[in-house]
Amino acid sequence: MSSLLSGATATLASYASILVILAGAQIFALLLLPALLPQGARPAGAAKALYCYLMQTLGIFLMTGAGLPALYAVLMELPFDARTFILLLITFALGGILFLRHDSAVQSVDTASRAVPRVLFQYTFRILGFGSALVALYSILLTLLFMQQPLPDRWFVFPAILLGYGLLLLRCTRWTQAPVPPKKPKSAKLPQKRKR
Repeated sequence: MSSLLSGATATLASYASILVILAGAQIFALLLLPALLPQGARPAGAAKALYCYLMQTLGIFLMTGAGLPALYAVLMELPFDARTFILLLITFALGGILFLRHDSAVQSVDTASRAVPRVLFQYTFRILGFGSALVALYSILLTLLFMQQPLPDRWFVFPAILLGYGLLLLRCTRWTQAPVPPKKPKSAKLPQKRKR
């Protein structure tokens, strides 16, 4: 029971630190957002897009916080009771609903206003994916090089999950070209003859 409480406290502390980082990033983005907006963007639309992307980020963190421990428990065959899995399932569903709700809300914002928040959102998760994959590969490499043989059973499960998660984030944020607004066709006016 004591280990469960210490694990829950550590989880809450990690969520609190993530929220503090997100709040700092939001304040930083809000300070820089007016200077970064492309021509034709509305500040109210950009603020709504930033809000929606931050809520999507919170949804992703909720899904990650519920999905990764559940996957780890299944792969390691840990004896979780049904209430724990139900709690993880509800947390995952809440994160999914939060993400999808705000994903549909951000679609109502004009393209110019959501351009900068979208890029910030995409590159944040690209960095997280790259960092997760790099840490997982580094962990596997160090374990293989410096751990005493024989290695513990299923030592690779957590690094493999972390590597898969990082690669998934990298795949979801792959390099794409920004949509190019259509050009207005030039009107085909015939040159008029001048009267003399």
